[in-house]
Amino acid sequence: MARITDGIRPRTVAMAAMLAMASPVQAGSFEAVFEQYRDREYGAALEGLQRLSEAGDAEATYWLGNMYFWGRGAGAGGVEQDLDEAYRIWHPIAEAGDARAQWRLGWMYRWGRGAGQDREEAARWYRRAADAGHAAAMNDLGELYLGGRGVAQDTAEAKALFLAASEAGHRAGAHNLGRIYWTDRYDLQDDARAVHWFRISAERGYGPALRDLGHAHWQGRGVEKDLMEALRLIVLSEGAGGGDSTRTLLRILDEMTPEERAEADRLYEGWLAEE
Repeated sequence: MARITDGIRPRTVAMAAMLAMASPVQAGSFEAVFEQYRDREYGAALEGLQRLSEAGDAEATYWLGNMYFWGRGAGAGGVEQDLDEAYRIWHPIAEAGDARAQWRLGWMYRWGRGAGQDREEAARWYRRAADAGHAAAMNDLGELYLGGRGVAQDTAEAKALFLAASEAGHRAGAHNLGRIYWTDRYDLQDDARAVHWFRISAERGYGPALRDLGHAHWQGRGVEKDLMEALRLIVLSEGAGGGDSTRTLLRILDEMTPEERAEADRLYEGWLAEE
């Protein structure tokens, strides 16, 4: 039987989004080409996306840029990662109003990848995408406002953007809103509110929120102190991308009675099954 003290093995949660097809797709159509992309037939997908993009298909253009952004199919008929090329492909459709491409360009300017680092330009692209309802852009623009990067620091604007992102289902947006209330950096510390937003994000499976909610239960901040629940949440956080929490797990175990540690060992496998 596995024990909590055995540590948490790195785990990768693989998720794939599938398009529902109500009828057979026409050969050469975007749907047919995208099916090749999903099936990892990258050589054929690349050829089809290039053809459709040259014909003015904005959806194909976005996914062609995506191939270069991630380096899909390198060595297997696809392309090596080339962020400069992804930028070149995405820029026209971003200018034409594609929110996904606008968000990607914002990321490139923010981090200086595929474009020179320019936080003001990043904020401009994020704003265009956010105004079009792109949840991740709302969150990322909120992060710029919170840190005063490329825009004047504005906690109220950051809060509004994180709230809008969360209401659109964005996991990190809810977590970021919780972080504003968790620390005393912004003169808004409210542990109960922080826990509320951590829980919303954690229920969506966001690893950092599971970790922070676990810390709240461990410390009894904004919620009743509960070492077993803290342990469970932090175990789940590691499998969901919340980072290595081995030291935290050991510190929580050290606060437990021998009986509680034995109970944790008994429950451990069930926690792993929740991932």
